[in-house]
Amino acid sequence: MNWLVVMLLISSVGPAIRFRNHSLRYFFMISAITDLLVYLIGYFAGASSTWIQTYIVMNTILFFLLPELKLKYKVGAVLFLVLYYVLERSDVTFYVIGIMLMAFIGVYFLIEFVKAIKNEGSLLVYPFLILLVYTIGSWSIHKYYSDIMWMMATFPYKIYTYTAINLLLTVLGPDFKIKLFTIKPKAVYPPDDKEILDKLTFSERKIFSFLRQSKTNKEIAEILNIDVRTVSSHLYNIKDKLELKSVRDLKKIARDLNEGQNKQS
Repeated sequence: MNWLVVMLLISSVGPAIRFRNHSLRYFFMISAITDLLVYLIGYFAGASSTWIQTYIVMNTILFFLLPELKLKYKVGAVLFLVLYYVLERSDVTFYVIGIMLMAFIGVYFLIEFVKAIKNEGSLLVYPFLILLVYTIGSWSIHKYYSDIMWMMATFPYKIYTYTAINLLLTVLGPDFKIKLFTIKPKAVYPPDDKEILDKLTFSERKIFSFLRQSKTNKEIAEILNIDVRTVSSHLYNIKDKLELKSVRDLKKIARDLNEGQNKQS
């Protein structure tokens, strides 16, 4: 196995570990597996189209793992790709589908990147880095078909870039931001329970109810018989949905709401 590939495979484990309590934890786990799987299948199968077919399957899985993307969009994108495959069967079909699928994922992270700038006035680094990966990936698929010699000549530089991005994701993590400008702060928390609960899933509502009772993450995990990391992940998602800066702010909201209810009673 080429040492460049080994370097990439090792570095891809870092983001999976760094984002283990983030809503993208499964996305990074499957991404790490994808790199290894694509290399092994491409190496042993030998066929030029095998690796792109593997990429299509794995990226379809990754697309469905994107958090907070409505199911109708995921199903719609996949149906569109399947329909394209049925109607346009040619030598380039797999390459076009691969590029389009990676573009769909790239657009998701582009939206996350723009959303952080719009809502917080900050450049959130991790969606930018992932967008860069998928932009390079889409371009590589295109060049692999149109200019294989160029693709092979630039392969080491692509691996260096991917490895550097994995290292940056590992070191910086999900919360690293670069402040661009100041936005007038919103209210620290929504005014009432209903506004909060309307934004949460059933599981998140249960977590939030225990949070209002000043339960710790460990206590909540024991009560619900789930892993502590699952509780942390739920709290992180709730924090994002309520557009709060940190889980600490979320806990303050829960405490304040509980104190307000006790005073009224």
